[in-house]
Amino acid sequence: MKLLIIRHGDPDYAIDSLTEKGWREAEYLSKSISDMEVKAFYVSPLGRAKDTASVTRVVRPNNDTLVMFCHFGVECIMLGHLLGISPMVLWHGFCAAPTSVTTLVTEERRKGIASFRMSTFGDIFHLHAAGEKAAFAARFCEMYDNMDERHD
Repeated sequence: MKLLIIRHGDPDYAIDSLTEKGWREAEYLSKSISDMEVKAFYVSPLGRAKDTASVTRVVRPNNDTLVMFCHFGVECIMLGHLLGISPMVLWHGFCAAPTSVTTLVTEERRKGIASFRMSTFGDIFHLHAAGEKAAFAARFCEMYDNMDERHD
């Protein structure tokens, strides 16, 4: 099984949707994953995740690809559970930009026992291919004295 965890596009929290940049990011993402054979899409009920997904739409052996459009906190909780890592380590030490793709695949090393392995985290290949810079959302200022960047 392959599981793609995709963070929603650049958010406009005031209207629970996406910014203009977020809609562009979602469009680039949609083009890059449109050729994948996806078995199912799972989408958060919040507007910004639903808007991002709207542009794209171990019991037995399973080669399905599943896509989940969600939020960074949800991604950290899921990865923590599937990989046996504290979600707080992920939350405080990693950054997944809007529309970034995290890919996990299952490996069956012993018959009937599958485990997840993360092959990419926070990949923004679709933005690079389109010449689009990643949104600053999810990050904080590099230097505290920089008043042009987010502080909290």
